[in-house]
Amino acid sequence: GAPAAVGAERAADDDGALAREAAIAQQRAHRVIVSHLERCGDDRLLGAQMLERVALMTDARSAAFDSPAFANTERFVLRGSGLAGQGALAAARGTLALAAGTVEARGLLRRLDATAVVGFGGYASVPPLVAARTLAARLRPVTVLHEQNAVLGRANRMLAPRADLLALSYAATARVPPGCTSAVVGNPVRPALAALAGQ
Repeated sequence: GAPAAVGAERAADDDGALAREAAIAQQRAHRVIVSHLERCGDDRLLGAQMLERVALMTDARSAAFDSPAFANTERFVLRGSGLAGQGALAAARGTLALAAGTVEARGLLRRLDATAVVGFGGYASVPPLVAARTLAARLRPVTVLHEQNAVLGRANRMLAPRADLLALSYAATARVPPGCTSAVVGNPVRPALAALAGQ
């Protein structure tokens, strides 16, 4: 009787451990970090509401921070600054700010245990995407970049070779670095605009 009881107890423990692991995997599978830029303040990520957990990482100036598409998400403001058109001193300060933002993003990604990081271009995408690539392999989330324009932007050109996927709006997008894994997914628009297109 005792051996059978011990065996049943071990089986129950094993089942409990498997259930806990499955619950953790299910929870982790829906943790997605979105790095948004001011020009994407028009609800670009229409699928956000379909995910159980979306966190927004952005810069202090980003108008997307107030987008209703992210009204119920966790939000984190990272340090960062653009470098284009800046003088040497401003560019140096911007570089330091991006480095500081990357350190902040790295800590957040580890804490959030994200499985994917999605960037939409611009300097606001640099810290989260770079931070994701610096994590240990077992902690590293999938990295995806989306390009809305027909010419790949400067930040996306820099980040694309290190991203797992480059999502394009146009098949003939120019200035895509060689060797990138890409897919044409189109450009999400607000439902109101999509409705107009259908008329």
